[in-house]
Amino acid sequence: MGFWPTYPTVTAILPPEFCRLQEIFTTFYLSKHTGRKLQWQYTLDHCLLKGWLKQK
Repeated sequence: MGFWPTYPTVTAILPPEFCRLQEIFTTFYLSKHTGRKLQWQYTLDHCLLKGWLKQK
């Protein structure tokens, strides 16, 4: 059995929309993979956001 490296715990303040999507994915993932644990490592993540803003 292998072991994943440990990382320091980081508290991230995410927008409510992101939290909701994270919960949906967590529920989906754990329903497909019984016996596993999902732990979010925010220091290892990256994200690219693209948006369109209205002109005034």
